[in-house]
Amino acid sequence: MSYDMMYNPINIDRNYLLKLGFSNDDINMLTYVYNNGGKFTPNALQQYGYTYEQAKKIAYMYAICSGKISIETKEEMIKHLRKMFGSDYRISMQDLAVSKITTIPRFALVSGIVDEPYTIWNSKNYQGINMLYKVSDVSGKNITIETKKRPTLKYGQPKVIQNVLEIKGINSKNEVVVTFNKNYCRLCNRFIIVASLKRPEFHHGMYEILCFEGTRAYVYATSAGTGDIAKYRAGTQRVYDYGLFPGDIRAKLERVAMAMYNRLHGVGVQMEPANKKYDVLEKVHNNLEDESEVIEE
Repeated sequence: MSYDMMYNPINIDRNYLLKLGFSNDDINMLTYVYNNGGKFTPNALQQYGYTYEQAKKIAYMYAICSGKISIETKEEMIKHLRKMFGSDYRISMQDLAVSKITTIPRFALVSGIVDEPYTIWNSKNYQGINMLYKVSDVSGKNITIETKKRPTLKYGQPKVIQNVLEIKGINSKNEVVVTFNKNYCRLCNRFIIVASLKRPEFHHGMYEILCFEGTRAYVYATSAGTGDIAKYRAGTQRVYDYGLFPGDIRAKLERVAMAMYNRLHGVGVQMEPANKKYDVLEKVHNNLEDESEVIEE
């Protein structure tokens, strides 16, 4: 057994070392040498068959685990990360994970139906998520939705109400497919959680992350609009989550910001409150009842 193992036992905290930027392979090398009573000088480590760079990294990890090197303050973390990645390294868009989200589900509210039994589809009859309908198609004057809510039609009752709605049939999921005139159906807005190296002018809440080499990254919520494609600039932004209800923004924003902070080796973070209100229903002038207060609860 080596002198180091007898008199300087260390705690190899894998999660901590991973957060500092070391790989699992790096940690495995450190653990192997330690468990086998090896010495941790660069020369000794090279004699064990490790390259010069590997020997330096193993010795450095050992110094951290044994307490010879402290990484507690922001300044110590910056010094450590510059040692790991080089003083000339700069965070770029390539350091942000590629977006996997290109489309997000669309939902709509129905209002103003007066003919029975079709009033079953009026959103005001329900609360929260049950007020919403999954949208399958949008055309110039119409919105088509899919729903498990079925009106009980008497014999001879029409499946079409001129300029109001048309029951198209039943889909493969045993849902009713209904097309509504846009005077009776409104698309809902959505929010997306975006990461960018460019500070946004408006947002629904934002985290500003200071990276070790001075770059600032921004994770924020912004409106996606009512279109089928998530609206963002792919060259300068990445989308990592989305949602509909205002009450979901904070948790989703925090989750993405925490992941981004770790990925970009952040050394500081600041949360900024929204400077623009998020509305589930965009303000439009039509004959629909305004359901926004109900759905935002």
